[in-house]
Amino acid sequence: MVEGGADAASRLNGEGMIMDLKVEVASYRIEGLGNMGSDGYFRNHGVIFFNATSGGVFDQLSSTVGVFANEVNQKGNAVTKIWDLK
Repeated sequence: MVEGGADAASRLNGEGMIMDLKVEVASYRIEGLGNMGSDGYFRNHGVIFFNATSGGVFDQLSSTVGVFANEVNQKGNAVTKIWDLK
């Protein structure tokens, strides 16, 4: 979900899943802020909370908190970087 108007910071929150070919799953929740740049790119940053099933391929993500930076171009292509907070 994105909230905000033109020329204003947008508040973001959402949920998602990461799945491998063996159907093992990690879930995540994000909270962040972003805005549209004069170059037409939407940039946002915030916090991401992971959770995963114990013993699976994503076990290392269980209870992990990170910070992220995301950039989305005019075509909807995104690049996201996540740093693990330890």
